[in-house]
Amino acid sequence: MTDEFDEESWNSFMARTDQAAKIIKGLASSDIKKVKHSLKKAKEVLGRVKESTEIKEELSYVKADRTVINHNALIEKKPEDPNTMTQEAFMKHVEKDAAERAEQRRLDKIESDRHMKEGNKAFRGEDYDKALSCYNKFLGLMEEKWFPAMAYNKAIDALRDRSILYLNRALTLLKLGLCQRALADAELALRISPNSLKGLMYKAEAHYKLGEYEKSDETILEACEAHPNQVALIKDLQQKWTDALNVGKLK
Repeated sequence: MTDEFDEESWNSFMARTDQAAKIIKGLASSDIKKVKHSLKKAKEVLGRVKESTEIKEELSYVKADRTVINHNALIEKKPEDPNTMTQEAFMKHVEKDAAERAEQRRLDKIESDRHMKEGNKAFRGEDYDKALSCYNKFLGLMEEKWFPAMAYNKAIDALRDRSILYLNRALTLLKLGLCQRALADAELALRISPNSLKGLMYKAEAHYKLGEYEKSDETILEACEAHPNQVALIKDLQQKWTDALNVGKLK
């Protein structure tokens, strides 16, 4: 046995490492096309591993999507080993895991959508406390569970949904007089949709009600520049909440 560095063997080892990592990442994807493609690749690799006498103990584990998978499971072990996992068993396990993940994301999405609908209903009924609670639950589920695991195109749609919820919650917070928090939500919505008319108007209203009149006027100007065809509406909305605030001061 020699201690000399074998560059060719090392490069071959690293290539197989990269391939295994890509397969594991693909299997953890929420994109069914990527999962199927990775399953196909895994079957090809498993077939080569079964026939090969060279690969024995490469890659002790690969960490992907917070799951550590023992690559030795790709190699058939002795029947008496309780951790034995044949090629067929491994593929069934992967398919079952992918299906369970997809089902859990589906259930999380149903639950979050329910909170959104309940929040909108409560807002229309002027039950702003309940609306706020529902919007908080929706955004919590979206950010903690199903949003991070989404495929890119679905994540874009989710961002749009999240922008709408930030706007809904901002308006709810304005109704409750929680203007600082309303301002924060309006700004979050504007990060996603920079020219959102509602986002700009809620931001301007929050600034005004916080006594930040110059910032409010700057935001109104920004809204007029971004929506030149809506200037009359913008001025009308501005007049409504400034009048409402002034009436409140007189009471």
